[in-house]
Amino acid sequence: MTTKHVRNGLFWVLIFGSLHGLLVTGGRTVYYFGKFNSPTYGVWFFTKALVYSGFLLIGYLLFLLMKQYRQTGFFDQGSVRLVRLIGVTLIGVSVFSSAFNVLTETTILPQAKTLPNASAFLFQFVLNYLFEAPVLLFVTLLTFLFATFMQQAIAVKRDNEAII
Repeated sequence: MTTKHVRNGLFWVLIFGSLHGLLVTGGRTVYYFGKFNSPTYGVWFFTKALVYSGFLLIGYLLFLLMKQYRQTGFFDQGSVRLVRLIGVTLIGVSVFSSAFNVLTETTILPQAKTLPNASAFLFQFVLNYLFEAPVLLFVTLLTFLFATFMQQAIAVKRDNEAII
């Protein structure tokens, strides 16, 4: 088995894993809405569904990026836009992931029947976003940095082609 087949197989396993998580989370949301009839579980599962949807969107954008690269053999401005869109989606995923963590700590684990007030939620959210989930922030920064390098490389390639 070649490296290309392993890479493609791993890519599709990750896509289907995100899709499975999204479907399971959606099913649980409907179940908990009916069982507990409280907004805490619905909001909790809705934020998790948004995280899985974001990862699914990132996988689709990576698929488009790979497909475009295979067809042309190089990156162009459309590729830069796709990489930037991946970065923006990563910001959304990190925000909803932190919100999910805060809701877990403040409502689900103590089995509260109401959502936390806005100031307590915002304080916990900022702490979680900055100190417990910085990996997604670093990946987001690297994604935007990669997009900038791609754009500069495209400009240099265009200048070199113009000279020839």
